[in-house]
Amino acid sequence: MRSKTALRIYVSLFLAGTAFGDFNWKETHDQGVRAFRDNQLEIAEPFLRRSFEQAHYADEIATSGNDLGVLLHYRCRDAEAKPVLTLALAEWQRLGRKDAAARSSHALGAVLRSLGEYAETERILRLAIETQPTLPNDFALLTNAMADLLREEGRLTEAANYAHMTLQTPGLAWRTSIDATITLADVHREARLFTLSQEGWTKAISESRLHNDSVIEAVALRGLAETQLMIGDRASAEPTLRKALAYFESTGNKHQIASTLTCLADLYLAENKPALSEQALRRAVELDETVLGPMHPQIAVMLQARASAAAHLGAMARARADLDRAGEILKARFGNTAPVLGAFFANRGMIEERGGNPADAAANYAKASGILRAAGDDALHLRTIVMEHYAGVLRTLHKRDQAKAALAESKSFKAIEAKGFRP
Repeated sequence: MRSKTALRIYVSLFLAGTAFGDFNWKETHDQGVRAFRDNQLEIAEPFLRRSFEQAHYADEIATSGNDLGVLLHYRCRDAEAKPVLTLALAEWQRLGRKDAAARSSHALGAVLRSLGEYAETERILRLAIETQPTLPNDFALLTNAMADLLREEGRLTEAANYAHMTLQTPGLAWRTSIDATITLADVHREARLFTLSQEGWTKAISESRLHNDSVIEAVALRGLAETQLMIGDRASAEPTLRKALAYFESTGNKHQIASTLTCLADLYLAENKPALSEQALRRAVELDETVLGPMHPQIAVMLQARASAAAHLGAMARARADLDRAGEILKARFGNTAPVLGAFFANRGMIEERGGNPADAAANYAKASGILRAAGDDALHLRTIVMEHYAGVLRTLHKRDQAKAALAESKSFKAIEAKGFRP
């Protein structure tokens, strides 16, 4: 997930230029907004909470609910933010204020995603996009939020379409444009379009420095390092990752530290340092659990990476414990047929294969291939890898005919890849 961008600008904008509202309510609300803008969140919260409690008119309720919800999100209290933002959105919709509703939808989407409620996030964002808010940047914020959500779920073609939609929006604010550029760079990396990905990260780094935005620069440096690592350029990836990590450590941003440690763990594993990899991931999981909670999908990603490190150390009991927990999280969040479950079973198969358990590996590869078959071209590269590994363990199990069929399927995927899948 990205840093919390663009939510703050919504605070108090609903009231700009209006004269409605009880004086006491408005004065209380304005005091909260002033403190919020000065980044005095502890001071802002009681004022915004009081303004929410004092609100009588629908506009007051919606404005106070939105602003209090955004503040709670910034304070990493998303469970508290969700009901007040839900109420704010319902009030805007009842009043027919589609632009205000779009902004509260974006804020609520950020909260729901932080809570790991991806399906509900997608529903809220799609509904808001369909209302076609008047202000182009409001529309762009929604489409880019959708793009990044779909990217995280591995739905690369849809994600790229929404990212392009964002970038084609006229009069786009620079920060929204760079957020979309970053999303697209991530998509291109996952689609193995490494040159395009590196170009996106380089642009994001340049723009962030031009606008003196250290957060975006650090996010982009990490993204560039991930791409460098995927193409095997470990010498370039390590200093880039460490620079990003140093920045996030200096700001105390737990989620961004955890995300960067996860990338550093991948580097350690590529350098055949599984103990360091597992150690980095242990800290990453601990940090992100305090921010996201124990059942968030991103925790499942880290647990799978940690299981891989444990397997490299021969600690299969630790690896399986992490995999069991990761599987429970993903099934609870996405059901049993989502592409992310296909990726999970692929990972589990590779870990069991490394642990010398070909029968268990084959069973997981079979599950992975069944799920990924329905995922289309987005999963093409992963399906190729799965079927190659599946063929290998089937040969080990002396199932030569099945191995031959799996290898033939893998070759057919490679032929499709060679024609050029380009999200």
